[in-house]
Amino acid sequence: MIEYFSTETQRQQLSNIPSLNQLLSTAAFSINEQQKTDKQLMLSECDDPLVHQLFRYTESVSNELESKPITEKMDHWYLDLKKNLMTEFDKLRLQFLEEAQQGALREKQAQAKEYVRLNQDIKTMREMLIHYENKIDQKD
Repeated sequence: MIEYFSTETQRQQLSNIPSLNQLLSTAAFSINEQQKTDKQLMLSECDDPLVHQLFRYTESVSNELESKPITEKMDHWYLDLKKNLMTEFDKLRLQFLEEAQQGALREKQAQAKEYVRLNQDIKTMREMLIHYENKIDQKD
């Protein structure tokens, strides 16, 4: 009889233990309630309307992000990445073209300077030749 009584009490005690689903739902409910009370405390502690507006905005953004499926988030991330990469690629391409144009311009300027110098050298040599011919004519 004592064994039956102890077995029966154990069964009653086991039946009083909540199921896993009940525990999870209670925990989730408790966490949500705690978050709500924390938010209310934060809002009630501060009287600044800017803080209230900022808090509402961040709350709406976080709710919006949580409501989107993960595929939408990944698609958005992929499109942002693609856009950023294309923008960066375009910047690098334009930078390369600008550097190439500047290099060509520098090369043309260097060629122009060289052309001017060579023309001056030719002019100097002609003057020397004329001067030399005059001296030879004077000797004769």
